[in-house]
Amino acid sequence: MASILDEAESLKTQLLSGRSETKAVVEELASLKDDYGGWMKEMRDSEEKENECLLKWEKLHRALI
Repeated sequence: MASILDEAESLKTQLLSGRSETKAVVEELASLKDDYGGWMKEMRDSEEKENECLLKWEKLHRALI
C-alpha cells in the first residue's frame, strides 16, 4: 500500500512539474509572438519609408532631366 501511495505522490509531482514547464513554454511562445508582431510592423514601416524615398527620388530625377 505504501508503494502505491509513493507512486501516486511521484506521479503527482511529475504532473505538477510538467504543468509548470508547459506554462513556461506557453509564456515564451506568447513573448515570441509579440516580438514577431513588432518586428513585422517595423518591416512594413521600413518598406513604406523605402517606397516613399524611391518615389521622391524618381520625381527629383525626372525634374532634373
